[in-house]
Amino acid sequence: LTAVICSFFFFISIFFAPIIASIPPWATGGALVVVGAMMGRSLAKLDWNNVSHAVSGFVTVILMPLTYSIAYGLIGGIFVYLVMEGTFHLLSFVGISKPGSKKDDKGPARMAIGKSIINPQGDGGGLGEYAAEEGVGDDAGENADDGEDDKEAPMADEEEAAPDDK
Repeated sequence: LTAVICSFFFFISIFFAPIIASIPPWATGGALVVVGAMMGRSLAKLDWNNVSHAVSGFVTVILMPLTYSIAYGLIGGIFVYLVMEGTFHLLSFVGISKPGSKKDDKGPARMAIGKSIINPQGDGGGLGEYAAEEGVGDDAGENADDGEDDKEAPMADEEEAAPDDK
């Protein structure tokens, strides 16, 4: 029954093939941009503090446009992930631990990301705590949040633009 239904749809597609073939290839560019943006959204969920996740994600994202193939990008990212995890596993037998594997580790990977666009809460010990101690960034010194909410006065344009209800 499945084969009969599929053959019916293939028969119907014969009549629509010339119409779809008349669409120029560059007209599909907008859809490809939207698909790329949707794929880029998942980068926010990537664990950037984990070295093997970050490097394999980076390789995947870079190889896709450079090779003009999503498949090659995925293959490259999976390959890099497997090689890195295998290397870290072999190094663990010698006594060398994986970078950033300790929860209290404030190594270069955690300090570089810290409190940023990727990690706005600054959890995991990073630049947020470093900035407060060293006087760097918005969290330090006079710019520190003292718990009071700053309320802005309404702008003059907003008052003038409001219609009178008289």
